[in-house]
Amino acid sequence: MAKGKKLDLSSHEPLRDDQGPFAQAALSLGFSPTAPEREDRLAEEVKDGSKPCLSGQTVGLRIERKGRKGKTVTVVDGLKLKEDDLNRLAKELRKAIGCGSSVEGPSVVLQGDNRERIGSWLRSKGVRVNF
Repeated sequence: MAKGKKLDLSSHEPLRDDQGPFAQAALSLGFSPTAPEREDRLAEEVKDGSKPCLSGQTVGLRIERKGRKGKTVTVVDGLKLKEDDLNRLAKELRKAIGCGSSVEGPSVVLQGDNRERIGSWLRSKGVRVNF
């Protein structure tokens, strides 16, 4: 917040019990409460099938160094997903594991030797993992 600026909270309705402690400030800054809308949107995504379905698939995990200037990467092979879904999965893995990722053909490539962490994350999603 800029120095000397004051929030004018007089024009907003008072907090309800189900709103958080910062809801009034968020409303004054122009944010709207979107939690119910977001839940509805996520439910629609699942109904439409736009979220990748991982359960029941079997994938292979391996590490590679060759052709990568000595850098170790973990490769997730065997996913039967469209390219958009692979990109979404790479992004989810990148956030969950905390490393860089990319899509190379039908595989997801993650930086470093993260086989155990990736394997446990995939198992939690219902995927069978072969090392």
